[in-house]
Amino acid sequence: MTKKNITIALLDDNKVFTDTMSLILNKKGFNCIAYNNPELFLSELDNISFDFLILDLMMPEKSGEEVLKELSERGQLKKRHILIYSAKMFPREAIKDYPDADIRAIRKPTSTSKIIDIILEISGNKKAIING
Repeated sequence: MTKKNITIALLDDNKVFTDTMSLILNKKGFNCIAYNNPELFLSELDNISFDFLILDLMMPEKSGEEVLKELSERGQLKKRHILIYSAKMFPREAIKDYPDADIRAIRKPTSTSKIIDIILEISGNKKAIING
């Protein structure tokens, strides 16, 4: 998988974050689609294709944990990479509830270069050390 073949979906209620991260990821050669509303993301799920989901856990309309549960119930976690990017940490023991997905979690704030390193490492484009 090369950068140009990697599509990243961002789901975070912070529009400044999604706008900035989309801009950076697109400049780095990734395809990026951004959502600030979990309900909109879930409603469009059947019409979008992505390899990675960068997911915030703390959103007012629906939590990231609720989004994960719904993705799992709809069979949408298979062969997906989920990077939980949140001030609230995702309990490591909860990852076992989603055996079909590759779930990693890092705490906000984290540099964009660290996020890109994780994406590249997971996709096989770069070896990266992941602390978290």
